[in-house]
Amino acid sequence: MSHATKPAGSLADVQRPQLARIPALIILAYAAAVYLFFLAVLGYAAGFFAGLGVPKGIDQGTRAAVPVAVPIDLLLLLLFTVQHTVMARPWFKRRWTRIVPEPAERASFVLAASLLLALLFWLWRPVWPIVWRLSGPGAGALWALYAAGWAIGVGSTFLVSHFDLFGLRQAWLHARHIRYSPPPFTERGLYGRIRHPLMAGFVVVFWSAPTMTAGHLLLAATATGYILAGIAFEEHDLIQSLGETYAAYQARVPALIPRPRKNDRKAGMKNSTVITLAAGPAQAEGRTEACGRAGMFAPSGPRAAMTSAAGLGTDRRLIDVREGTPLVLRDGSAVLIRQVRSTDAPLLADGFARLSAASRQMRFLGVKKQLSAAELRYFTDVDHHDHEALGALDRAGGHGVGIARYVRDADDPQAAEIAVTIVDDWQGRGLGTELLARLSDRARREGIRRFTALADANNVAVAALLRNAGAHLVRRGRGTVEYEITLTREPERNEVRISRSTAQTAPATAARQ
Repeated sequence: MSHATKPAGSLADVQRPQLARIPALIILAYAAAVYLFFLAVLGYAAGFFAGLGVPKGIDQGTRAAVPVAVPIDLLLLLLFTVQHTVMARPWFKRRWTRIVPEPAERASFVLAASLLLALLFWLWRPVWPIVWRLSGPGAGALWALYAAGWAIGVGSTFLVSHFDLFGLRQAWLHARHIRYSPPPFTERGLYGRIRHPLMAGFVVVFWSAPTMTAGHLLLAATATGYILAGIAFEEHDLIQSLGETYAAYQARVPALIPRPRKNDRKAGMKNSTVITLAAGPAQAEGRTEACGRAGMFAPSGPRAAMTSAAGLGTDRRLIDVREGTPLVLRDGSAVLIRQVRSTDAPLLADGFARLSAASRQMRFLGVKKQLSAAELRYFTDVDHHDHEALGALDRAGGHGVGIARYVRDADDPQAAEIAVTIVDDWQGRGLGTELLARLSDRARREGIRRFTALADANNVAVAALLRNAGAHLVRRGRGTVEYEITLTREPERNEVRISRSTAQTAPATAARQ
């Protein structure tokens, strides 16, 4: 449960007009009461697993014979895991919100989970014997880990949206007549090191027991197994919802155990962008027409939605390419390059539709039939400071034909992830190189000093594009290579060309959708 999920559906109010009569304040009061109950259960859980400060801990209470106690305990665990898995699935939410008002759906999930946890605490049967018992410094270390696990788990909820995760935000927005939108996907803090810090925290809690009985071991092993299975279910939904944004994040960031950071400083990057080659005739012939066969629409994406959540600036004025820069490519075709706007979602969707199946496969690392509404918002709702995107429009037809973007690294404000995309029938004309040059200029003006990129190790065209831009190889991974481009402060050949192009006046009709 690392990231908040999307609301159940947009047609709920049409399908359930009778639910609109439920006063918003009643829903808000319900959500608040559920949240307070959840806090009480959570506090009891901290004492239950430790066996401290509560009427009954995990190793306390009436003992039963092992053949009786183990099935009871497993049944209690099964009830919780089934509820937690089924009620979190989109198909269940669509059916559930025919009964429960959509603003109360998440709170109802939290209530059901809290009730089943309370039932588990009440009916749990201790199982002996003792598997291990530590004392002295060993016990102290495990108690410290136990506290750290709770801090990691609970603290991670505030990195996304604590009150959204537990159902209060939905009810609060409904009471204020504000349309609900899920929190932005984030890679802040622990989410930059592991994908599921909440689950990692609970794994630490379950296993940090100075005295480990057979019953405690049963719970720890079963809960850990459920977490591993639950992650698979959740990530399937996240990929369906966020697409390549999450797929690239998944490929780069481990699920529960962070990787060492010993090479991060040397490499000069904490996060990288997956840049993939859109397959085309030039690649089949072994040529390295690097001018535009890089990527599809966005960096691996986690950082873009994160910039606002990380508190980075979002109110900078747009400069230079806001209105558009006309450009004639080397084959004589004319384009207008300008900053992407929030109203450009139709252009983006049209450009995606004109990508070949091979290009989509290479960019999204799998089958991708369409861009979701959330992805279109993410790709077009940029602040032009921490997240910049430049689009190229065909001046003859007004279609979007290419895009390049950077996303500033929230942990290193002088670094940014990059991606460049050119639709299939415009590849090989030099547009990718032009977009990357202008993106570099924008980045310099916003204080960015280097770009980072992660590419497929067999992607020779992208490698050539990056090398032509001055990239150097900083690391090889399993099937991938990582590059870094240092952005010089002095104007270069590309910047001089940009200045000449900028001096031209762009026709207003060239940017029409």
